[in-house]
Formats: sequence, structure tokens, C-alpha cells
Amino acid sequence: MLRVTEGRFLKNTKTIVFLLFLLMILNLKSSNVFLGFNRKTTTRKVETSEKIFVLANRVNSKPNQNSEDQFNITLWITDWNEKVAFTDMNITVYDLDRKVVSSHLPNETGHVDLGHTYAGPYAVQVQSGNRTVGYQEIKVEDSGTFTIRTWAYDLTVGCFDQENVPLQDHVVFLYDQLVFYSPDNFTAVANQTGLLANWTKTDGSGIAHFKDVWNGTYKIGVLGGELIAEEIVNLQESEFITLKCNKTYLTLRCVTESDEPLSNATVYIRASDGHLVFRDYTDKNGYVRHEGIYLDKYKVFVEWMGIQVWFGTVDVQEERESTARCSVYKLRLRVEDSFGNALPSAVVTVRATAKRYVNGRAIVYSYVGPSLELETDERGSVSCLLPSATYEVSCNYGMYLGSAIINLVSDQKETIRCNIHTNAWSLAFFVASPLIGLTLLLERQRLRKPLEIRRYKNMLSKLESMYRNGQVEYRLYRKLREEYEARLMELGGREMR
Repeated sequence: MLRVTEGRFLKNTKTIVFLLFLLMILNLKSSNVFLGFNRKTTTRKVETSEKIFVLANRVNSKPNQNSEDQFNITLWITDWNEKVAFTDMNITVYDLDRKVVSSHLPNETGHVDLGHTYAGPYAVQVQSGNRTVGYQEIKVEDSGTFTIRTWAYDLTVGCFDQENVPLQDHVVFLYDQLVFYSPDNFTAVANQTGLLANWTKTDGSGIAHFKDVWNGTYKIGVLGGELIAEEIVNLQESEFITLKCNKTYLTLRCVTESDEPLSNATVYIRASDGHLVFRDYTDKNGYVRHEGIYLDKYKVFVEWMGIQVWFGTVDVQEERESTARCSVYKLRLRVEDSFGNALPSAVVTVRATAKRYVNGRAIVYSYVGPSLELETDERGSVSCLLPSATYEVSCNYGMYLGSAIINLVSDQKETIRCNIHTNAWSLAFFVASPLIGLTLLLERQRLRKPLEIRRYKNMLSKLESMYRNGQVEYRLYRKLREEYEARLMELGGREMR
């Protein structure tokens, strides 16, 4: 027994130290803190895709299995937001010395019934295959349900083109870049694509949703005909990622050399590797627009009336809208007759020609592309747009016909003078020939009768002279005279005596 006398100090230092130590022990016991010689401190780290979770860094306490305090404990395995329950997981319960207490599989609602469990602290580890997807410490003090949140997050990917226009119905792939050989042995895939974890399509807003993705490193790939976006993401919480994809638009305006819109021109767009991307026709304002093309240098060909009128290279990485000034010109024609009078409603046919050279001389031998038929107005004029080429222009107006060869290299005005068609003369000849022949035949018939009368009269006069000179016998004279007179009577040239 130690006694402290008022006004006097204890002289024994060892006695004072022992007294202070005893008071400290009594004070700690009153605070319900267990202190013993077997005390030890442990620290355990779980590494998942560069994120380090410190699971314990404190003085461990063991469940008091000698205690009669046992409680009915249930675990509920959910995602991080506690909205989705998991069933296909391996659940292991440890004490804080990493000794396995029990192992379980969740039921169809994601619950695990631990049954009667001694009071005290525990650690719950959740695994999906070899991958640790959740770890949580619990302290059992009463019956109840503990919610064990796993590292499952929502990943939302927004896909947009270079102008921030949503890309609808594009396929988004999600590749897992972590390979787990065991819960404590895994590696990250570098410079290549990991295993496909999931895929989906973007909606009308260009959004792709991935639900309940384990934390870790993933590669996102967006496919729109070909790979148009790629990104590595380290998922440690629910995220929204925006990807600006390798897609944009191309607008081409086709105009003539005089800046007049060129409508209905055929436009061919070819990629840098030569394959045809699309073919389209310009509208009434000369525009053609195509959405969803890749960032590339494109070769553009423009055709008008079957003739190439423009060629160029368009780099959509630098410019989305371009103007093609095509070698197309306006041809104005006036159609006249041989006297300079306008021929209204004359039919004008325009055809491009191709040439070959024989012995240094150009000879037109064929037509290129379709022909163009026009009609002159009341002033005998007509105009049209034509690509630069050599044309044969022919005009037809009834019996009038004219033609000309025009080498179109700029806006031009030409006058076509028409003459009477050669066929008209031929037709007139063939129509008039029967009439002329019939007229001549009738005229011949009319002139033949006087000639016959004159001939028979001469013959009769000659017969009379020969008879008087005794050159013809009377009997022959009589016979011939009767024949000549009878013939003259038929022709009406002489009366019978």
C-alpha cells in the first residue's frame, strides 16, 4: 500500500512510474480498447489498373469466437451505385488476419446468407473469375444486411463528327486491356488490342451506353465503315467520354467559267486509294453535299454531257467547302435563211465530235456523248451551256437546212445561215419529172399528126409525078394512091374524091 503524505513527495522514482502505468491501463480498459502483446499492424493493397486501394492500416481485432454473441448476417452484392445486383460472383469472407472464414455464391437476387456470425470485424472480397471486383470491411455488432458495393461503373461514350454532329448507328467496341492470371497476378496489354468486353450501337444522339463495367483499363474503338476513333480510358468511376471521330462532310459547288451555277452535273468522289466513295448530281444551284466522309484527300471528277469538265484534289482536313470552276461555256445561236431573215421555231441539234488525224488532216469521224436538241424563239435565237469541245451544230426549218462546226473555248455567239435543202431540189425534180414526161408525151402526140399528114401528102405528090413520067404502072399507081388517100382521110388531112 502506498501512502502520499500532504506536502511531501514520493522519493522512490520506480514506484511513481509503476503507478502511472497502472493508471493508463485502467483508463484504456474503460475505453473498451484491447491492448496485448500479440498486437500487430498489417497493411494490404489491392492494385487494379493503376488504382491502389488501402484495405487496412490499423490495429487488427479478431472476431471473438469465445463470445456467445452471434448474429444473422446477410450480404447484398451490388454495383457501385447500388442499382444492380450481381449473382455470378465468388464471395470470400476473411478475418482481418486474412484467414478465410467462409466462401459463398450469391443467390438470384444477389444476396449471400452468412448465417450465424460471431461479432467482430470482417473483410469481404468479391471476385469475377480471377479479377477482384470488390473489397469491403464490415463490423458485425447486430443482425442485419450489409451492402457490398463492387467496382462496377457506367461508361457512356458520345460519338461526334468533326463539326460535333452526332453519329447515329455507329458500332462502339470496348476492349479490356487487363489480363488476370490470378487475383494477385495481372498484366496490362500494351501496343495491341485486348479482349472484346462488350459492344453496342450509338443512338440518335450519338451516345453509346455500357452498364456495369469493371474498373480497369479499356480501349474504345468506334467503327463507321472503318475505324474512325480510338481511345484508352482508365475507368475508376462512372464516366462520360466524348470522342471526336474521323468523319466530316464535303460540299462542292460547280460553276461555269462565267460563274453561272452548273446544275445536273455528275460528280465522282474517289478516296486517296482510288476507290469510289460516292457519285452524285448537282442541284439547281450547282451544289452537291455528302455527309459522313473520312478525313482524307479526295480526287474529284466533274462530268457534264458525258465530258469531263473539271478535275482536282480536295483535302477535307483543311477545307470542307470547295468550288469547282468547270470548263463550261454559253453558246448563243441565231438561225437565219439565205436572205438574213430569222427562222423561229427552227430545230437546232448540237453534237460533240471527236477527231482523228490522217496524213496531218483532221477528219470528224464520230460523235461523243448525247446530242442536244433545242428550238429557236420568235427571234430565231437559242442559247445553251456546253463543255469545252468541238461541236457540229445543225439547223432544220422545213426545206431550209444549215450546219456549222464550232470549237467552243469561251462564251460565243454564232449565226447559222440556212439554205434550201438539197433533198428539196431532188424532191421537186422527182415530183415534176412525171408531169414533164406526160406533157412531152401529150405534146408529141399532138405534133405527130400534122407531120404524118405532111409525109403522106409528099408521098402522094411524088407518086403522081412518077406516074406521069411513066415510072410506075397504072395498077401499082392505083393501089398506092388509094392507100395514101385512105391514110390521109384517117388523119383528117384530105377528103375522099
